[in-house]
Amino acid sequence: MRGLKFKSPPSGLSAAPPTVPCQITPAEITVGQHMTLTCTGAFASTPAANFQVIPDKPQDAYKLQVLSVIQSTPQEFRVDVTSYRTGKVDGATFKLSDGHITLTTSPISYTVASVMDPAHPTEKPYGSMGPFRLALPIWFWIALGLAIIAILAVLIGTFLRGRRRRQMRAEMDKFATKLPAFAEYSKDARQIARQLSAAADGDAPKIRGQLEASFRQYLIRELRVPALQVSDRELLKEIRRSHKRLYQQCEADLRRLFFELEKFRSSVTLKDCDDLLVLSRKLAERIYASARITAGARP
Repeated sequence: MRGLKFKSPPSGLSAAPPTVPCQITPAEITVGQHMTLTCTGAFASTPAANFQVIPDKPQDAYKLQVLSVIQSTPQEFRVDVTSYRTGKVDGATFKLSDGHITLTTSPISYTVASVMDPAHPTEKPYGSMGPFRLALPIWFWIALGLAIIAILAVLIGTFLRGRRRRQMRAEMDKFATKLPAFAEYSKDARQIARQLSAAADGDAPKIRGQLEASFRQYLIRELRVPALQVSDRELLKEIRRSHKRLYQQCEADLRRLFFELEKFRSSVTLKDCDDLLVLSRKLAERIYASARITAGARP
C-alpha cells in the first residue's frame, strides 16, 4: 500500500509530519456514530485505504478512529471516522499514518455524547440471559413434558365424555312415561299394528319410521342407553358396556333388526313393515325378560 505522499523535504533536514488543514462534520455525535474528516493540501493522488490514528497517549486511543477512506485526490481527501470516547474535544490535533506516510491534522473540535439516557445515568446495558444449566438430562424434561400432555389429554377426555353422558341422560329423561318401559312399547306396537291393518301402500315409509322410533324409545326407557343420539354401532357398544350379559344374549337379534331397519329405509312395503313389527316385538320381549333376569341376579 502506498498512501498519501507529500513533497520530500530538502536534503539534510528531518522529515517532520506535515500539518494539513482539516475539518470534521458533524461536530456533535453519540458514541459510535460516523463523522467525515476532510483535509486539503498538496499531496499525491495515490488512494489511501488503511490510514489509522496514531495516539500520543494510550488514553487517547479511542478519541478518533478511522473507519475507511472515502475519497483521495491531489488536493483533498475525506476519511470516515468515529469516536468511542465521550466528552468534548476542543482544538485537538491527530496524527494519521498508513505505515509509510504520516501527517498531522490542524486543530479540530467535536463533541461525543453517551448513548445512555441522561435522565437515567445509572442504568447499564445488559446482554441476553442464559444458557441455563439443567441438573437433569434433556431427555428427562422431554419425557416429563410428554407425560404431562398425556395426563392432561386423559383428564380432558374424561371430562368431555362425562359431560356428554350427562347431556345424554338429560335427553333420555325426556322420554320418561307413567307406564313401565315394556308396557309403553306394547301399547305403541298395538297402535302400529292397527295402522298396518288399515294403511295403504303409500303409508309404509311413515309406519316404518314410527316402528323404529318406538323401539329405540323402548331401549332408552328400559336400558338407559342413547338409542336416538348415536349410531347403531355406538349404540351396540353402549349396550355391551352397560349391559354385558344382556348383550351376549341379544346381540345377534339386535344386529339383525338394525340391519333390516337400514335395509328398508329408502324402499319399504306394508309387508316389510309387518315383518319388522314382529321382529321388534320378539326382540323387545327378549330384552325385557333378560333385563328382569339380570336385575334378579344382581346382589
